[in-house]
Amino acid sequence: MTKHSRTAVEGTPEGEMRSLLSAWWRDGRDGRAGRARSERAHLVDSSGVMGASVLKQLHQRTEGSILVDAAGQTAEEVHAEVLHRLGVDMSPGNRRNWRRTLKRLGESRLVLLAHAHRAGHTRGSSEPDHLLSHTVRDLSGRKVGTVVHLAPERLPRLAEVVFRLHGRETGEADWPIPIRALALARPRVAPLRIWAELTAALGGEPVTETVLRGVLGEFSAHLVSGEDGVAFVEESLAEELRRGMADDEIGRVDRHMTEWLRRISPEFRHPEGWAKSGPEGLYAATGLAMHAAQADFIEWLSSGDSEPRAPLFKDLLRDGSVLAHIPQTALMDAARCAFIGDIPGNSAAGAAVRLWPYGVIPSTQPEWAAWLHVMATARGDRTLAAAIAHSGVRLPWKAKWTHWRPPGGCHWRYLEPGPIDGLVEVRWQGRPAVAGLYPQPARADIWDAATGEHLAGPWYEDIPEGNHGDLSWPPGENQGRPGPETVGDLEDVLSEEEGVHFLFLDSPRYPSGVR
Repeated sequence: MTKHSRTAVEGTPEGEMRSLLSAWWRDGRDGRAGRARSERAHLVDSSGVMGASVLKQLHQRTEGSILVDAAGQTAEEVHAEVLHRLGVDMSPGNRRNWRRTLKRLGESRLVLLAHAHRAGHTRGSSEPDHLLSHTVRDLSGRKVGTVVHLAPERLPRLAEVVFRLHGRETGEADWPIPIRALALARPRVAPLRIWAELTAALGGEPVTETVLRGVLGEFSAHLVSGEDGVAFVEESLAEELRRGMADDEIGRVDRHMTEWLRRISPEFRHPEGWAKSGPEGLYAATGLAMHAAQADFIEWLSSGDSEPRAPLFKDLLRDGSVLAHIPQTALMDAARCAFIGDIPGNSAAGAAVRLWPYGVIPSTQPEWAAWLHVMATARGDRTLAAAIAHSGVRLPWKAKWTHWRPPGGCHWRYLEPGPIDGLVEVRWQGRPAVAGLYPQPARADIWDAATGEHLAGPWYEDIPEGNHGDLSWPPGENQGRPGPETVGDLEDVLSEEEGVHFLFLDSPRYPSGVR
């Protein structure tokens, strides 16, 4: 494998690096690098800003190339954007064929990914690693070459083709505590009140918002403010400041912010989740879990333990009043950091990760909170389910009980029953009940709709004659009709509406008066 490890000539780093990358792509495309040529190259940039400029120039000079900025995006979002711009049909019925489409591209294409080290919605996100280890690998192939711009600390250990840009100094050595503290915010935009607490946590002394406004004015060349708060003009400065701080210093601030945000979180209660309450609620929704995860991670690094204990994050996972307000992506991202990727399945974080590949990716926080409630109920975690129900988030539905496997479920309580073809509302001795229909072998069971108590079954084909008087149809269009006498009678009333997911309940939504 041909390897490149070059430092750009002092004074003209961008122009020199552009030429080197252009030659790498040209040689590989024309076959001059040999069959062992790598389809991806890494552009390591210690300055944090020059690499993006190099890729922009390379894009302008390379016909058919695609430039995507990964900053603030998840790996999945970057993947989808690249495929779309390569002409892949991303409609629901066709997106699964994207690999085949790439193989059939008429000409070789160069994909340029800027700021891969800034992927994700927070600082410290696991998304850059996911982007580099999965997305870039999957996209790169015979017809697609990839150049990834990243910081030195994110360079994969086994990277084969590496280009190094010479860094440049900022010229600023002594930054005041408020500036250093702002770099420790997990979301990259921090409201004034959040900034004040970060400053107090780092410096040990309270600071007023008036003082911070003065800092904002004094350092207007480096800071920018908007409706949601204050941010760095160049994220590279925040990265430099963080590199200059000790781990225990960063960990202390993360721990403080975790405890403080949880303490004031009742202020952010909102029926659509904290993020809808305003800038401070948005910061808490996006950043609380990552503050906890990173505090745990730094503690683990210094402990010498073989496995992370993650006490702060585990405590979050037990608090439904908090979980209901944290977005699915934020929960998964923080969990990967807290548990180093080995996320416990019997938890809300495990549920989030396992629901994702089934396409259960709710677009609103209330719907996601309802899914957390369903999964907690299925695991038998009544305490967590009750806390989610009373979190202040207006859930579109609640599950009183469930004996059926949620998509991706792995807890022993709901592994045995197997797939269900449909749910039918019935009456058992006059009280609301549910008939669950199983495909293999075809059978039916009757459950109490309010308590989940198993009332009768399993029945195969015929319903025992002695139960004919117990089982009846609910009031409505079946009024006066004889009650079901066979499993086929129950199957006949199933709606023909399409199911939710072919691997989940392959049946329509169940319209019952009892939620």
